[in-house]
Amino acid sequence: MNSYAATYDQWNNQNSPFLSEERISLFFTAVWLLYILLSPVYIFSKGLPQPADYLLFFCGFPALFVTMIRHRGSLSKVFLFGLLFAVLTMAINMVHFTFLFNDRLLKHSVYYIFNFSAFYYTLVMFRQSPETMNKLTYIAVATAVVFQFIYAPLFGGIEIFRNTGSFNNPNQLAYWCILSASIIIILKRDQQFSFFDLVLFAMLFYLQSLSLSKAGIIVSALLLPIIVFVPNMPNYGRILVFIGVLGFIITQALEPESLQRRLVQIEQISAVTDRINNIGTESDDSASGRGYDRIIKYPHYILYGAGEGAFSRFGVGAQELHSGLGTILFSYGITGFVFFMMFIYAVFYRLPKQYYLLLGLIFLFGIPHQNIRFTYFWIFLGIAHTHHLYFNSRARHLEQWRKSQE
Repeated sequence: MNSYAATYDQWNNQNSPFLSEERISLFFTAVWLLYILLSPVYIFSKGLPQPADYLLFFCGFPALFVTMIRHRGSLSKVFLFGLLFAVLTMAINMVHFTFLFNDRLLKHSVYYIFNFSAFYYTLVMFRQSPETMNKLTYIAVATAVVFQFIYAPLFGGIEIFRNTGSFNNPNQLAYWCILSASIIIILKRDQQFSFFDLVLFAMLFYLQSLSLSKAGIIVSALLLPIIVFVPNMPNYGRILVFIGVLGFIITQALEPESLQRRLVQIEQISAVTDRINNIGTESDDSASGRGYDRIIKYPHYILYGAGEGAFSRFGVGAQELHSGLGTILFSYGITGFVFFMMFIYAVFYRLPKQYYLLLGLIFLFGIPHQNIRFTYFWIFLGIAHTHHLYFNSRARHLEQWRKSQE
């Protein structure tokens, strides 16, 4: 950061966080922040809308109608492809519902419309005042992480020795941890990680270990070097990580057996080790166990989509296809898959390299899980897409500040 930007930051922090040239709606901003805080709180059964969803639908989405009414000019590619994908998913599910009368098809027909609306609501919020919304969103995400860190070990549910936190199942906790870490990285933008940021990452890694999600543990291990080597990481942070890794290697080399015994004695590390060692040995670790085989058995659905629901069509006891991109391809066909990928391309167009790495890890988590239907994923997409909004606003206000100092 150059000296002008640093001085501007000092001036801006000493003054009101609400920039004078911009106005934000306090009501819709409060709804947005409360949504972030409530998003990890699950009260109702699996598959049903949660408190945060009701809040966003009834109190937040009216802002979208106002925005659409006031909109002038052409539609952006990200809006066009996202809307086309969402509408197509609804159409395919509704067509299958008219023949099969399965209520899951009916529910899934509105999921992506809702998620795309949540994505667009994120953009609407950040367009009001990108720098202010960035700060407020960071505070909300950090608060949610601290809450989950306290809640999970003390009150979190247990599902076969795996902690669910405030969610319905441990995989949701694991995915939320990955998305939260990715969102924090994005929200830091051009700012260095503080010591508090490093503490937040440590909390999320601990929560990940409580969930004992195999995919979550693997993705978190790959996420660690991204956190270390992104430009936001201060030198002292890299030094601390380097010393820790070096100390581990030296100790392992000198006394490998005694170190291994000490690590295994730590309950959480032992549990994580057991989960990693069991990869490939459980029934749902196979491609058929996750539902991938139906893509080969029923290839015609790749052309026009099978919809999400009525899974009895694919065998006795069949469940949904546990894959993000796999579900998009099989349930909504090649057309739906292309629309979705064009939407993703438009979201990440000309964004920094670390954004693509984060997206890649999120899709990696989605290999054994249906992760695209998770609304928090669409919030992540929206925050990532606000990159240019943030830096354009920052450059504009920095230039205005420079002129005022002349």
